[in-house]
Amino acid sequence: MIQKEPSLTVIEKRVLKAAYVNGVQHLKNRFYERVGLKKKTVDYVMKKLEEEGLYSGMVYKLNLSVFNSGKAAWIFITVNRITFDEGFFLKKIFEFPQVQMVAHITGNYDFAVRVMGHTIENLNEFAINFEQIFGDSLEDFHISFINKEYKRHYLAVSEKFKEKVELNAVDKFIIEKKMKNSLIGINELAKTGDFHRNTISKRWKMLWRKGVLIKKIPLLTPRGYKEIDLGLKAVIIIKSAPGKENKLVKVLLHEKEIQDIFTTLSNEIIIVMRTEDSDSLATLHAVLPRRADKLIKKTNTFIILKSLRRPGFLFGSHEF
Repeated sequence: MIQKEPSLTVIEKRVLKAAYVNGVQHLKNRFYERVGLKKKTVDYVMKKLEEEGLYSGMVYKLNLSVFNSGKAAWIFITVNRITFDEGFFLKKIFEFPQVQMVAHITGNYDFAVRVMGHTIENLNEFAINFEQIFGDSLEDFHISFINKEYKRHYLAVSEKFKEKVELNAVDKFIIEKKMKNSLIGINELAKTGDFHRNTISKRWKMLWRKGVLIKKIPLLTPRGYKEIDLGLKAVIIIKSAPGKENKLVKVLLHEKEIQDIFTTLSNEIIIVMRTEDSDSLATLHAVLPRRADKLIKKTNTFIILKSLRRPGFLFGSHEF
């Protein structure tokens, strides 16, 4: 008989959800103050949750909209199951430096791929090469270029972060190392990269001040997501009523289940959301049109069944 994992206490759930949604670190108050507990209590709870497999380490969330260059897109793919080799596909796809995430999805498509590149041309070049390699196995291929980001991991993209940031070699080095190991400190970064400690410290503070770094969160496991009622993840493509895109975005910004909001060059709105289960998703589908009265023309929803991500955050000649 399989023994069921014990449920978390109310305090443990509160701490874990706050850590994931709001971050254990960002520009505002200290984490333990935000959850209304003593630091010693919060530290104990977080350590216990990691030991019990609710999360595995920490990662930083980046505000891509402030980078001086860089474009992103979602690619939706339908495959020919007769000729499709999933093992080959998943092995080869991360050889493209633009690919950041691949997800199995439900709906009209089989896979959603998140890609990043320096320019639209770079992403178009990727799309051509992608189709050349996998063309015989593709039934349909749709690319949605991201035009503007409005919400990033539950935080509205602040208007105060309008200034574009040109990342230098030190910035890229810091982000690369911190994304791979969030525990690495200023002194170790300086020693590893052969930089002065003050240089690392100054650039690290700049990344927070300029809004490049927005928060530090735990990497939740499937059980971690389930325990805080965020076990289902979906991508929804929304077509707004003519001329109502901006008004609709303002409505969507207030929906707490929505994690990310983007607009595309094809005048669509893409939202990424997490909710408890399919019933919760169905409720949102029923309620959202009423809250966005006459602003939504149509929607297309894809539930993410599982996903694979490129580890860390890579920089290179064709990477962003």
